Amino acid sequence: MLRALLNEEITQDEFTRFYDITIICKKLPKYVWGFTFKKKRIYVVINSSLGEKNRKLTLLHEFAHVELHHLDKEFVKAKIQGMEDEADNYIEFLLNNSDEKVC
Repeated sequence: MLRALLNEEITQDEFTRFYDITIICKKLPKYVWGFTFKKKRIYVVINSSLGEKNRKLTLLHEFAHVELHHLDKEFVKAKIQGMEDEADNYIEFLLNNSDEKVC
């Protein structure tokens, strides 16, 4: 699904509806760009002070956590840094193999 979003085959609204994601923009500490959590539905919280480029990259990173099932209980027990690296690597792979580039 994330590849389809990057290739503009689906919209961000379609992606968020499919996974039942609510996006919240909120003032966060400068070092926190965003995070994702699950409580009945999935919430992606993005730092409202981010510029357009970093906001898009952060959304992609958080969407990768969703698509990689990092919110499932068995993955939460894993090391957090491993999940962060996996999400970053997944986004890098998709961006390098997609028609659409995030600027």
